[in-house]
Amino acid sequence: MKTRWTRLVTLVLAASPAWAACEDDTNGAGETTPSEVTTPADTEDDADSAPSGDTAPGPTETIVVETAVMDTVATDTIATDTADTAAEVEVRESTDAAVLAGLKTRTIDGTDILADLYLPAGVGPFAAVIVIHGGGFVAGARDGKSETTWAEYLQSNQFAAFSIDYRLGGDLAGPSWDAQLGDAKCAVMWLRQHAPEYRIDPDRLFVFGSSAGGWFSDMLAVTGDEAAYTPSCSETGGGVSNRVAGAISYFGPSNFLTILGERLANDPTYDENKSELGGLLGNRCKTEADRLGVCTTASPALQVDADDAPVFLLHSDDDPVVPVQQSADMRAALIAAGVAVDYREVTGLAHGWHAKFNDAQAIAARDAVLAWLRTHAGY
Repeated sequence: MKTRWTRLVTLVLAASPAWAACEDDTNGAGETTPSEVTTPADTEDDADSAPSGDTAPGPTETIVVETAVMDTVATDTIATDTADTAAEVEVRESTDAAVLAGLKTRTIDGTDILADLYLPAGVGPFAAVIVIHGGGFVAGARDGKSETTWAEYLQSNQFAAFSIDYRLGGDLAGPSWDAQLGDAKCAVMWLRQHAPEYRIDPDRLFVFGSSAGGWFSDMLAVTGDEAAYTPSCSETGGGVSNRVAGAISYFGPSNFLTILGERLANDPTYDENKSELGGLLGNRCKTEADRLGVCTTASPALQVDADDAPVFLLHSDDDPVVPVQQSADMRAALIAAGVAVDYREVTGLAHGWHAKFNDAQAIAARDAVLAWLRTHAGY
């Protein structure tokens, strides 16, 4: 059946990124860094565990753009509409910093999957970082506080940032992991398809995620273009690759065969029936069939091979939600396969600390992430 849709895009044209307003906040290497901000207490839903402090943005002009209405036949497609408005053309031809909010990367079963694109000032082409939110696979959004914080930080340091949504577990029938991973892979493909329009280098697409988002990052690093993980929208992808150039994973789960046992070892009172694994995988990896099946297939640490992208893992030694052994397992698997891996462990920050830019350890980790990105992007 034919469906009709209209894409709404909000374009924010900025004279300078929000962080750039803090002209005195530099890290000594000429890189802009955010002012000190505060963070709410750590929770399992880390999508909102980011700073609430604001910096004064530069002058902006906000334009709401409605593209032409188009007919589509498929119910599951990568959005490839090219109807240009004057404002969109202006952004694409400009060298100013810009934020394009609400870009449609995919439409599936009547649901639009959206993303926000943060473009730095300059002619490019820029490396881009796909930002994937956490939230236990059932909560969070592309415009959460920590996602916005990181996207603006990357933008102010000459990286494009692409903060994406994906369908949440509660909105999907049955195990959600493959559909959710498909949403992320389709976002990679969309950005690669449209990279030349937005001053982005399609060969330098990185991924960044925290907690559940860290799982996405790890999976994208180790399953790029593999047939067993082909996203459901691939028939409209025109052969576009879903590989990434590198992945940053803050405290992401990597081994579903061991994570429940590790949580119980850390906290004997933990109720494993509340684990996200039931909705994510359809089981809690108890039977041999499940362990050899989906629990292995969906565990990035168990899918590593020598062809995978480099990974930067970050974790706190006392994480009560995703035990630190999860990053240790991922690191060991990458080393065994000969894949480049960097690892940074902090102490006493528990879970959801990736955007605590008022903490010395979190700031040092953020700076290390930026340095890692610069190295791998050739900056």
